Amino acid sequence: MKWFACVVLMLFTALANAQTVEWINQYPGYGPSGARDIAVDNAGNVYVAGWGAYPDRSRDFLTIKYDDSGDTIWVRYYDGGANFYDDIYALAINDMGNVYVT
Repeated sequence: MKWFACVVLMLFTALANAQTVEWINQYPGYGPSGARDIAVDNAGNVYVAGWGAYPDRSRDFLTIKYDDSGDTIWVRYYDGGANFYDDIYALAINDMGNVYVT
């Protein structure tokens, strides 16, 4: 009987923590890219930051803003200088909606 109670408890815990996928988006970009950090603002917009290839340059900083439906609002690349590999490691958004990357 203990094993039955344990199985029921495990199933209940799994169902209580289940998540529903609302949208999936893959950024096509100009070549390889990678995400390092993600954040959500007060309006439900999702920000993804990392690195991405840009034509005729090396890997650059890449930040993408999606709305709460998964549609791309904007994409920003930034070359840190010297046309060298650039990568974002952290992302933060303040209450005013300003985006900070490091």
